[in-house]
Amino acid sequence: SRRLYDVRGAYGNIWEANTSVRLADSSDYHDYSSDALSENESLTKLSLHTEHRFTRVDDILTVSGQSLGPLYCYGTEDGLALLCEVGRGKVCELERLTSYMSIEQAAWSEGGSLVAIADLSGRLSIKRIAKAGQARDTWQVKHELDLAISPHEGHIGQLVFQPAGHQLLASMTKTLYSVDLKSHDLVTAKVPPGLSKVKWTSHPTLPNYLVGFGTTKAHVLGPIFGK
Repeated sequence: SRRLYDVRGAYGNIWEANTSVRLADSSDYHDYSSDALSENESLTKLSLHTEHRFTRVDDILTVSGQSLGPLYCYGTEDGLALLCEVGRGKVCELERLTSYMSIEQAAWSEGGSLVAIADLSGRLSIKRIAKAGQARDTWQVKHELDLAISPHEGHIGQLVFQPAGHQLLASMTKTLYSVDLKSHDLVTAKVPPGLSKVKWTSHPTLPNYLVGFGTTKAHVLGPIFGK
């Protein structure tokens, strides 16, 4: 599912990716405060304002944001990846694929300095994001890595950065690919039977391990990112 299920207290919201991006772009609060601050506040006024303010955009397939920063990015069905800032909107283009191959996945490193983007063909691109000088709203994007992963086993279903930010996991149905961001080496490991549909995240206490969440169980896998 590409929907975000936001449940708090006695009610919940279901967000489509396009709506989430429009809401972030139109936010008047630079600390990105919104309905998250209270179970009693409403987004009705802000949502109506958003619908009247923004024109149609391409279908958004993936959205990912910094865990401790104002930046986020999204990828569209037509192969466009945009870097945006909460309350400001578009900062710049991260990718514009001439093949119009859809951008399927995006992920940020824990520190928010790296963003990874994967398209439907298995092409993986990593960018480094940094402040440009002292200007508050000026950002610099530096290209770090381009890598093509063969799509013969399916497409990339998830991207996960190692907590330290030195390696990146690209998950496919049958194979896990670990990319060393310094040497650019690519290491593969087979997905154990029965774990092809789990969602992975870094282990909270073992940085080289992963935790996979299935429909009824959690699985620990590792070491994935070396010793």
